[in-house]
Amino acid sequence: MVKTKKFMELFADETYGELHHSNRYVLDELNKYDSLITAVEPQKIKVSDYGETDRSKKTRPLNDYIEHTLEEGPLFRYFLDGTRRTYKISDISYQQTPFAVVGGQVSVGCCERINKRSFKPVIKEYNSVLCVPNIASEDGENPDQWFKEILPKINKECKTHQNFQVDKILAYPSRVLEEGQTYEKRGIARIHELMVDSEKKIVVKLASQRLLTDQKYLLKDGSLEYSKRGHGEFLDLVRIKNNFRRVVGVSKSFNPESLIEKNRSIGDDIADLPPYHRTPAYKYQSKHTDDQIFFSVWYLRIRDRYLKMSSPFEGVLKVEKILTTDTEIDEGLDTDEVNRISSNLIVERNPTTYGKDSRWTNHLYPIYVTETYVKSQLISGKFFISTL
Repeated sequence: MVKTKKFMELFADETYGELHHSNRYVLDELNKYDSLITAVEPQKIKVSDYGETDRSKKTRPLNDYIEHTLEEGPLFRYFLDGTRRTYKISDISYQQTPFAVVGGQVSVGCCERINKRSFKPVIKEYNSVLCVPNIASEDGENPDQWFKEILPKINKECKTHQNFQVDKILAYPSRVLEEGQTYEKRGIARIHELMVDSEKKIVVKLASQRLLTDQKYLLKDGSLEYSKRGHGEFLDLVRIKNNFRRVVGVSKSFNPESLIEKNRSIGDDIADLPPYHRTPAYKYQSKHTDDQIFFSVWYLRIRDRYLKMSSPFEGVLKVEKILTTDTEIDEGLDTDEVNRISSNLIVERNPTTYGKDSRWTNHLYPIYVTETYVKSQLISGKFFISTL
């Protein structure tokens, strides 16, 4: 009986590479948060102007708006989240140089609110991915396309348990590594780009179908500061920014020292926010995004500190909205719009804790539901690794 070759063995044969079987392991662990303060954000972003029409520098109480929100009904109808898991699969050599093969699962999904107690999934994007060096491709100009052409043949020859297949093969640069770089990090970067592009794809789809309206907003878990570098069908945020008119991004973790107003950090202002208050909205540009993209960003306390010795930023969310019109860029968001969004976020907060997530004080219930759904689409990591 002829033994069926695994996917990576077939890939090595197809690309004339030398496969090295090595330890397989998870490259990144999800849900590990040492602090609500994260170093992901840059340290110094100077606020360029006001991000709302009200020019007051004082914090805004939202109690009156909350009562109106409860009477009017929820603003947010759709909820978006994405997750990824990456694995070291093996090493493969080309021209006597070993390169890492990185595997990944990317799950992005959108849930819709049906009523006060129920949600349903409306769109999902799941991809099993392999990232390999571009030197493995016969097409130096467009390696992703060449891998796309050989993928069906390999999947057909690879007889796996439960008919598992690889959805995409992506190329990372095989150029010489600089100090601090690894081929694994390059592979993870490509997988992250796929997740980000899938998120933008869902936003564009909802907007093009006119499902997002003044009464039906989309709430995205995480920042809207999409990088202008990388790969993806929707990489050009300027081209699609009008689709984000009714999209709000919320970050549970952030760097409170990142925004600077007239050489003064606003970190203390954020820490001192009373419950159900927000900071003024600030207008700024991110160095990661296109220079034609402007954001309005503010910080909102949805819950008081849980313990006296806990982080002063517990219960605080960072809220972002892309300024999509010339009027918004010149004058900022209408302050009533900022208050409307903020009061709705307070109403969406989790009524209690779920699991052991250290960010529970910052959780919004529909986002928690969407996170749970998105993660449920992932298959066992052990199965994923062993199959390849």
